[in-house]
Amino acid sequence: MITPDRVSLSQVCLPPTLPRRNPRNTDRAVYVRSLNSKLVLPSDSLTNVDTAQIDAQVDQLTESLLSSYHAACPETFPRDTPGKQPWWGADLERKRGKVRKALNRAMNTCADEDWDAYYAAKSSYKKCIRYRRTTGWRKFCGSIETCQQANRVRKVLAQQNTPEIATLRKPDNTLTSSPEEARRILVETHFPDCVFAQFVEAVAFQFDEAVASTNDMNGY
Repeated sequence: MITPDRVSLSQVCLPPTLPRRNPRNTDRAVYVRSLNSKLVLPSDSLTNVDTAQIDAQVDQLTESLLSSYHAACPETFPRDTPGKQPWWGADLERKRGKVRKALNRAMNTCADEDWDAYYAAKSSYKKCIRYRRTTGWRKFCGSIETCQQANRVRKVLAQQNTPEIATLRKPDNTLTSSPEEARRILVETHFPDCVFAQFVEAVAFQFDEAVASTNDMNGY
């Protein structure tokens, strides 16, 4: 809620972002070098080996693989992607790339078949977006299990108990009902000696009267 003399702020607490490893960013040279330094051939003969020794060798190999992978692929924090939707995926990314390539080719060649290919790719891309949006919304609605979650969705969709933008509290403890009234309250509060608002209203009223009189005279 915003008032002429006070602004109320709300704080949203989100879970901390955890670092992750991306296997595609693994430095293979570091991984191979680290793994070669950790792998050691067993000194005992492999003919007389019991189960305990095999388990120990497997654990050592697993530890060597994991430690080498962690050294070659350190954890990183994912980059923030503002505006990215949860229903967005790799298939939509590929389709968008095809649309861009088709557009660039059509603009370079100006050939009718290239423009047709661009329009076809664009239509397929938009159709896929609509399908993913609908599927994502249905999946979200299907994941609602409690009445509390359903009530939150209902309030968001109904836009209930939500103050309007530029809503101000007037001196009589009531709220403004329109942006024009909110602007007038701001001017009267911060510039009490200013008569610009009244002057504009008077000029607008005179202009409306002149237009109405002109329209009435057109009938004669």
